[in-house]
Amino acid sequence: MSPGEDLAPLSGEALEARWGGSNCHLLPVCENRVFLHWPKDQPRALTPSYQEAGELITHARSPVWIHSAQGRDFFAVELDRFQPKRRIPGGDFEDLRSVAGLLSDPDWSLLARAKAMIQWHASHTFCTRCGAPSGRSPGGLARYCSNPECGQRHFPRTDPAVIVRVVQGDRILLGRQPNWPRTRRSVLAGFVSPGESAEATVVREVFEEAGIRIRPDSVRYFSSQPWPFPGSLMLAYTAEAGNTDIQRLDGELADAEWWSRPALNEALAEEAIQLPNTRSVARHLIEDWRSTD
Repeated sequence: MSPGEDLAPLSGEALEARWGGSNCHLLPVCENRVFLHWPKDQPRALTPSYQEAGELITHARSPVWIHSAQGRDFFAVELDRFQPKRRIPGGDFEDLRSVAGLLSDPDWSLLARAKAMIQWHASHTFCTRCGAPSGRSPGGLARYCSNPECGQRHFPRTDPAVIVRVVQGDRILLGRQPNWPRTRRSVLAGFVSPGESAEATVVREVFEEAGIRIRPDSVRYFSSQPWPFPGSLMLAYTAEAGNTDIQRLDGELADAEWWSRPALNEALAEEAIQLPNTRSVARHLIEDWRSTD
């Protein structure tokens, strides 16, 4: 969560009671796009107060409490796609992924959680246990099954995924997914399977995608990052390769190559390739390697 958040635990009913109060602020989400203001090419989250939102409130679906900080309560609300944007002056709806690298850390945290929670509620309208319709709990922190014989409560889930910087000597392994632009490159990533550790996923995914056998004792944790596209937690690692012959075994990569620092720096200077945005942990892994002799 963002720095400065009020961390005192509150019940769902207490959070629900804050909706519509004098300190209530909205985080509008429309078609998975977040609301931003753009002063001098620096986008920031635009969070109108409940009073400023006016009649927009009548078009907002059930609010979801996101956090409280500095005396303000933030609620994400989903808007109908046909709602005129002019009803919230001063900003526009933008794709969060495309502007992620331009946002401040607090705004990224706020908007990422808002988008993830709205998307979770929209995709979990039925109980996964019995199939009955589910409803939103007070505050929007959970959902409950409407079937009294079931009564299952559902909480947001995060899908763990690994992303790994693989090196061999002074070279780094970069790949391109089929749906990316031809110049785009990044480190390799994949989802953790049930019953599998993150470290084991690193070894498996790199071999399946590139035919590279990771030295198991070289796998080291780097950092983590929430990635609400749609609802993942990226666990970043570094690892060393035991071989260099690339084989795209599972077909998930369109290309994969080894890059030396001079070759990568030259390609970036000539704009021959593109790296992930500066917000992503993928970019952090690559820049950390580029800055190390």
